[in-house]
Amino acid sequence: MNRRLFLHVAAPGLIIGVVLFLACVATIWSVSRLQASLSRILSKDVAILGAAQELETHLRALRFHSLLYEMARSPLLVRAIEHAISLPFAGPSAFVLTEAELPESREVLVVAQSHHRGLIDAIDRREGARAESIGREHARLARLNLDIVLRHRDVLDRMPGASLITLPKREEGEAEGSVPSEAST
Repeated sequence: MNRRLFLHVAAPGLIIGVVLFLACVATIWSVSRLQASLSRILSKDVAILGAAQELETHLRALRFHSLLYEMARSPLLVRAIEHAISLPFAGPSAFVLTEAELPESREVLVVAQSHHRGLIDAIDRREGARAESIGREHARLARLNLDIVLRHRDVLDRMPGASLITLPKREEGEAEGSVPSEAST
């Protein structure tokens, strides 16, 4: 009788319990997979947004520089600027790759944008000497950006125009991305 009682009362409850347990395990596993998928999707969205912001910043800088050239109305100045920006690390596009990878270059970009605002203000106020001074300082950022990249050869190797730069050979034991010591240069 105990066996019949078990088969009629306890067994269905036990079977239902096992089925519910397995359903819970399957649900947890499924939710875990969904969360992982959502995390991947969100991280891709964040990366896409970051890339879009970088592109927008770059396009604004290019537009700003082209408007300055148009405002100059001087063929001599336009030719001089075109020559300068044709050099690696000297044009508005010099910051694109480094800004994406190096925090120091992001800081330089912030300074460059501040220079843009200062130039506009100086031009609006007809302060030619101030605009010239800001423009010269802005041009020096290309050198600063180059110095930053030179400290990170791994990034430098992927930059357009980098093959035009001759660098000292790395010493044995010198870490990737480090600057050669003064004694080795």
